[in-house]
Amino acid sequence: MAWKEELGASAKLTAQEIIAESEDFDHKKGVFTHPNLRDSCLEIAQERGPGNKVSPQRLGRWLTKNQGNRIEKAKLTADRTDGRRVRWSIAEPIS
Repeated sequence: MAWKEELGASAKLTAQEIIAESEDFDHKKGVFTHPNLRDSCLEIAQERGPGNKVSPQRLGRWLTKNQGNRIEKAKLTADRTDGRRVRWSIAEPIS
């Protein structure tokens, strides 16, 4: 799973932060910092039209729809303690 491999299982991020991480570009090396995360986000929530941008609305809907689902022996979880912003994370592997 791209998220777990590139950001770590303990990362708790908003949809906007996930997008920012996926679009982080290392100008010195000329590559995306988290290429697998970027590819996954584009596959899930690419904006319509030209360009390779991730739609925050589409990603947010996908995360909400898949909350609690198992993804490669891990679980997508939502922390709603902020009240304004949901922070998403991947729970440790489920046996």
